[in-house]
Amino acid sequence: MAINKDLKTFFIKGSIFLMVLFITDRALGLVFAHLTKTQKAGKYTASNIAFTKANEDVIVFGPSTGRNNYDVPLISQALKLPVRSVAEPAMCPIFHDVQLHFILKRYIPKLIVIDIRSQELIGKGFEQAALISQVLPYYSNAAKENFKILDGLDDFKSAVLKARISSVYKYNSQLLYLLQANYAPGGDDEKILKLKGYEPLLAKPEDRLLKMEFSDYGFGNTKPDQLIYDSFYDFVNTAQKKGVKVVVVIPPKFYKTNDQEIVNNFKKQVQKRYGSILYDFSIDTTFANHPELFANRLHLNNIGADVFTRKMVTIIKDKLKTGSNNN
Repeated sequence: MAINKDLKTFFIKGSIFLMVLFITDRALGLVFAHLTKTQKAGKYTASNIAFTKANEDVIVFGPSTGRNNYDVPLISQALKLPVRSVAEPAMCPIFHDVQLHFILKRYIPKLIVIDIRSQELIGKGFEQAALISQVLPYYSNAAKENFKILDGLDDFKSAVLKARISSVYKYNSQLLYLLQANYAPGGDDEKILKLKGYEPLLAKPEDRLLKMEFSDYGFGNTKPDQLIYDSFYDFVNTAQKKGVKVVVVIPPKFYKTNDQEIVNNFKKQVQKRYGSILYDFSIDTTFANHPELFANRLHLNNIGADVFTRKMVTIIKDKLKTGSNNN
């Protein structure tokens, strides 16, 4: 009898504990969901805004070059249109595709720019875990179509399953950033938001930039990442089906590098599928071997960004004037 009584007590206490745990998890999940929607200026806010309230006529997507090379206020002033960059360092078209689907569910921009480098095409520096942790807070049954491109990632499927079990789980890796974005905004993050996603680099060229050789940097004949290519194609196809004009940009580099074959093959595929929507600045002599325009070998400084942005303004203006999505 004593054993049965102890067992009954154990089950009652265990049930109460699980109930409290469940309620606490759901309550904290609601709190974190609110913090996700109200974040003011944190590490990921400039790119996360694509998931919640970006509504500009021109949107720039990309990795760090999409944030550092495009003087967004200058573009906006020249076009007389609202413009924003939702670029995120170390991200690739898989991430941008999810961003775009969220945007298109809210409204239709006039034109979008996707900035893409050779290392993005092969997944160099890209981490699935980082992507999943950043997009997971925005996952829901209502929005699951926006994540369709991630269906092929087992880690994403696993993360979604865990998020269904625990409301807190999907915010785990973002919690500190969410708290900072809501309760201690400021610094560089706030400046980037005020500049609509533009982060100017004021640094002078690194000393090593002037000593680099052709073969010092590049990825050679590394094979492209098929999921990244599929994401890129879905990105362009989805935008064009909605009547959005698309501009694809390969950004400037300080030196010509030994991965040009990757870029050339990519350019051929884009030309064949979409016509003249791609602009390759990677070998543009306006920038190549001009250290005064670069902060490092891949990113323009604020002077270089001004030169590059003025070129982009001309391209965007021409695209907005044409009636076709592929010329």
